[in-house]
Amino acid sequence: MSEPADPTNYLTSNHSENVEATLAEDAAATHLDQINFGLLLAAHVLLENPIDDVTASGVNEVASVTAFTRAFSAIRAATVVAVHGYYIDARALVRTVYESAGLARMLAKLPDKAEKWLVKGDWFPDRIVRDYIESQLAPVGGSPYQAFYKMSSANAHPTANTSAYLVFEHESVRLRPKLNPQFNADYAIRTLHEIAGVTLFTLFAMRRAIASSDFLPVWWLQGLAQLANDVHDADWSHLEQDWKAQNERYAKLNAATVPAERLDEYLRLHPNSFSNIDKRQAAEED
Repeated sequence: MSEPADPTNYLTSNHSENVEATLAEDAAATHLDQINFGLLLAAHVLLENPIDDVTASGVNEVASVTAFTRAFSAIRAATVVAVHGYYIDARALVRTVYESAGLARMLAKLPDKAEKWLVKGDWFPDRIVRDYIESQLAPVGGSPYQAFYKMSSANAHPTANTSAYLVFEHESVRLRPKLNPQFNADYAIRTLHEIAGVTLFTLFAMRRAIASSDFLPVWWLQGLAQLANDVHDADWSHLEQDWKAQNERYAKLNAATVPAERLDEYLRLHPNSFSNIDKRQAAEED
C-alpha cells in the first residue's frame, strides 16, 4: 500500500494512488499493454536504421524521423499524464501525437516541404497535412481526419465541457475545485483507449511513410494487424496477407540493400555511381 497522500503537496498528491487504481482496472491495463506494444513497433522503425550523418541523408528522411519521434514522445507523455489522473490534459496531448504523425508521413514523401519545415522552420497547419493524406485515399463520406482533429482540438482547448468536471460534483449544484487529480475508472479507460487509437494511427502513418511495406519484417506487420484488431472493432482484413511470400520479399530486399556503413565504399567503387559517371564525363571532355 502507498503512503497516505500529503494534502499540502500539490505537485504529486494522489499520483501513486491513481496509478495503482488505474493498473487495477482490467480494461485500463489492457489499453496500457496495447500502447506499450505500439511503442515497441514504433521504436523498431525509428531505431532500425540510424542516421550517422544528417548531411548525407535526405532532408525528407531526417524531417520524418524527427516528427515521428515527437509523436512517440507525446504518446508516452499522454500515457503518463493519464495514469496519474489528468484525463483531459492527456487527451490534449493526443492532438500532438495526431499532428506529429500525420506531418511525419507527409514530410517523408515531400522533400520540398520537409526542407521548409526542418531547415527554414516553417509550420504547416493541419489542413495541409490532412489534404495530403486524404489525397492518397479512396473518397469517403466526410473527412475522418477532420472529424478526429475537431474532437482532439476541442479537448485541447479550455472549453466549459473540458473544464467543468474539475469543479462540479456529479449530480450536484455545489462547486468544489478539485485541486488534486481524482481517479475515475470510466475516464481512465476511455482516455487510454484514445491514446491506444492514436498510437495505432502513428503506426499506420509510419507504414505509409516507408518506401514500401516490404521493408518491414513480417513480425512487425503481423503485430500491426493484431494491434488494430485489439484496439478497434473494425474490418482489418486488408492487413492480412500471404506472410510466407511477404517474408521472402523482405529477405530479398534485405539481401540486396547495401548497409549504411558500406554505402560510401559501394558508391566509390560502383562504375555507375554519380561521382564515377561525373569523372568519366570530365575525362572525355579533356
